[in-house]
Amino acid sequence: FTHTGVRGYYTLNDSVKFIAGVNNGWDVLNTSAVAPSDGKTLEAGVALTPIKPLSVSVAGYYGNAQPVVGVTPYGAPRYLLDAVAIYSITDNLSVTLNVDVAKQEDASAPGADAKWDGVAAYVNWKFAEKWRVAGRIEQLDDKNGFRTGLTQKWSEATATLAYMPSASTELRGEVRYDKSDIANAFKMPDGSFDDNQYSVGLQALYKF
Repeated sequence: FTHTGVRGYYTLNDSVKFIAGVNNGWDVLNTSAVAPSDGKTLEAGVALTPIKPLSVSVAGYYGNAQPVVGVTPYGAPRYLLDAVAIYSITDNLSVTLNVDVAKQEDASAPGADAKWDGVAAYVNWKFAEKWRVAGRIEQLDDKNGFRTGLTQKWSEATATLAYMPSASTELRGEVRYDKSDIANAFKMPDGSFDDNQYSVGLQALYKF
């Protein structure tokens, strides 16, 4: 679930910032290598700071995407509305709420649109100079099975421990639990299927 492109900002004042960007479609680095007929995806939004501890951003995305080869050979419009609110309780403790609503026209056939939406909540606590912990819960409602391949409500919860040896480097360890309302959503290591799974992740990030 990634976009690749360019984004620019214009700061009107301390409380208002405008955002605009152009992306190479959805979930790909190079759209032309996947679907030559697809166009660019445009984004536009605004970031607001109505009070010092609260920041809110709302962005819209629009562009042609090619969900089914041969069905929509010239691409069909895809829309996404993304809203994020961050509230800093203290300098070291913050909470975040993220809501997405999206639609793909002609997803499986002309006139057969697909819709999906999701919500996520985060809490982040820096409890020492180089350490922080974070928790995240999310739910994706894939109403037509377009984004995950199954018509499902997919929920997850993640706990993260992060260590920052320098201002530009972060090491993370995560434990994640996923749950679907579909019985056979996840394939287990032994080849069986279940409605839930656990996973562990290790990450190293360098910030330029």
